[in-house]
Amino acid sequence: MSHVDDKYRERIGAMSASERVRRAEEMFCWSRDFLARTLAEASPGISEADLKWEIALRQYGSSSAFQALVNECRSRASR
Repeated sequence: MSHVDDKYRERIGAMSASERVRRAEEMFCWSRDFLARTLAEASPGISEADLKWEIALRQYGSSSAFQALVNECRSRASR
């Protein structure tokens, strides 16, 4: 293990449970926002609603059951 790894583990270990959860939430929000910016840049005309569905598919779409659910909800919402 490197010195950087040791320092990382030391600092994470010094955090309280709530600090670790807060940090995880911040990282999740950052990654979601990054994905949203990337998708919006790639598809400039995408609506806010479609952007939300695309983000959900990118984040959780590895499950075919989830993909089917998102597509069903998406079609209902567009009616």
